Amino acid sequence: MTAIGLAGKDYPIFHRASWGGWFQGISLCIDDPTRNLNKIAPTFYFGTKHENYLLLIKNIILKIKEIYNLNNSDITFISSSNGGFASISIANSLDYSNCIAFCPQFSVKDYFSNPGLFEETFDIKFENYESRLTLFDFVKNKKSKFFIYTNIACDSDRRQLDIFSQKINFKYTLGLQSVTDNIMLLVANINSKIPHLAQPDVFSCLYFECLLNDKIVTKKDKFACRSIIELMKINYLSKH
Repeated sequence: MTAIGLAGKDYPIFHRASWGGWFQGISLCIDDPTRNLNKIAPTFYFGTKHENYLLLIKNIILKIKEIYNLNNSDITFISSSNGGFASISIANSLDYSNCIAFCPQFSVKDYFSNPGLFEETFDIKFENYESRLTLFDFVKNKKSKFFIYTNIACDSDRRQLDIFSQKINFKYTLGLQSVTDNIMLLVANINSKIPHLAQPDVFSCLYFECLLNDKIVTKKDKFACRSIIELMKINYLSKH
């Protein structure tokens, strides 16, 4: 799922489209149709005040699943930032599916410096749309699997993680950890030029997909993820 964060970008744009060849099966790339209808970004795949576009996208995925005779467990959502928000949301609504989200937002209202602009654009009040604009309840989902990476060197990502952690009463640390039996969290601190964009590559993502099948975080898993972070530091800090 695409994660355009700036207004005025052409539509559609498909982030990570080249990743499809590294994964077995079918690759379906989706851009947020909401941003094609409005002049602000990101729009978090919101849709309209009356129609949730994430549910429409879910219906498309269910149709693909039917055509190719897939199980929900065969489906993995991958994205980052506002696309990560959307990926977590859909995986939460599709039991037994999988999700890999990089630097996702958990609260749309707390993302914007001027949240009133989002409310004005969609003619809503955040308090009336919390189920569509926050991601706290997915921790109650015991069926789908989630791998979340975030970089706390990015102020906004740290704030989002703090809000999420406080809401669910979880204390995070650097490195790989289990939030629940089916939610893994990898926290990095990479002070690159644009910390929000210091995200894992496709090869790391292939490894994270394997981790989704493990309910227990082992010492080897922690070491492997620490190695991935150190390599990312070398890569991203060299571009500073």
